[in-house]
Amino acid sequence: MSKLTISENNVIRGTILRCVDGKWSDRDGLSPPEQLIAIGTAEVLQCWRDGKPVDTVVKRDDEPLPDPAELNEQIPENEWEKGLDGKPRAPWVRQHICYLVDPVSAETFTYINSTWARGSRSSGSPIRSPTCAACVASLRHRSSNSTAGR
Repeated sequence: MSKLTISENNVIRGTILRCVDGKWSDRDGLSPPEQLIAIGTAEVLQCWRDGKPVDTVVKRDDEPLPDPAELNEQIPENEWEKGLDGKPRAPWVRQHICYLVDPVSAETFTYINSTWARGSRSSGSPIRSPTCAACVASLRHRSSNSTAGR
């Protein structure tokens, strides 16, 4: 699995995919194609304000990402946005990104997530990002359970 060259200004390639309770969709609620190929991964830090990323730091092979806790300490907590639970949510978040392509149409997709999937750190896996591993596993599961075309 390769790391794609991305810039701080544009970490999204193509359509953003979401996975909520195992259901995959794009921003319009449409399901993605049944088969997607993972073509790369990335890791970034993003600072969020007003529900949007306002600053992005891309992980480079030769240098570690800054510590998000240290960056968050520099921002007063009363300036943090509220999370879904109503509590202040730290503005700097580590994001794991998986880039995918539809082998039929060549349409590109981005799956971006700030959580590490549990149990996906299996050794020998060609997928470097645990989030991407969970993403691909979930898409494979969805595809194998599909009744489309039957």
